[in-house]
Amino acid sequence: MSGARPLVSVVIPAFNSARYITESIGSVKAQTVPGEIEIIVVDDGSTDNTADIAEKLGAKVLSIPNSGQVVAKNRGAAAALGDILMFHDSDDVLTPESIAKLYSALKGNPDTGLATAKRKDFISPDYIPESAPTLTEGFGALAGCALIKKEAFITAGAFDKSLRGGEDMALQTKLSSLNIPSVRTDFIAVNRRIHGDNLSTKRKAEVFKDYAAIIRNSLKRPS
Repeated sequence: MSGARPLVSVVIPAFNSARYITESIGSVKAQTVPGEIEIIVVDDGSTDNTADIAEKLGAKVLSIPNSGQVVAKNRGAAAALGDILMFHDSDDVLTPESIAKLYSALKGNPDTGLATAKRKDFISPDYIPESAPTLTEGFGALAGCALIKKEAFITAGAFDKSLRGGEDMALQTKLSSLNIPSVRTDFIAVNRRIHGDNLSTKRKAEVFKDYAAIIRNSLKRPS
């Protein structure tokens, strides 16, 4: 990256992600935007060579003790130099021009704090599931398919550190409660890899519990 201030900072939380992070970072580096893209990999206590791979690919690497993806994403956001943030998973793959399209949506709606698009699941070529997983496509999580202004992220209080999952939904709910506008763009911005070790699969009970709590809390808020 040159000495110019980055237009967008892409934060990638990573834990033992050596198997897929090259493709993940590569999909970010292939993006074309009217400015610099800063790539920040937050190595969340990995025991493999995730950090070494990320550094060789030109990413800024922050190494922290294993604290979970929510803490890792907040740490990366705090270090970001860009005024616009993207949170991208270390095993997923951005589609071509996704950041440019999301940036255009933000730029075309100056009062908007968040621009979102769709994500689509795919089965990783190296994964042979015991039974056919359910593949989905649509709007939802922020990872890889949203740009958020850093100012809006800070105003909303960043990601809720008490959550093990569902932090994206909680943040969107908070933005809505603060009357910070968002805009949806109808295209697939990221391909979400299904490989058997996804957080939502390994910690399904914890994640479901957090999602349920988020929904209950949102229903308690006055309209």
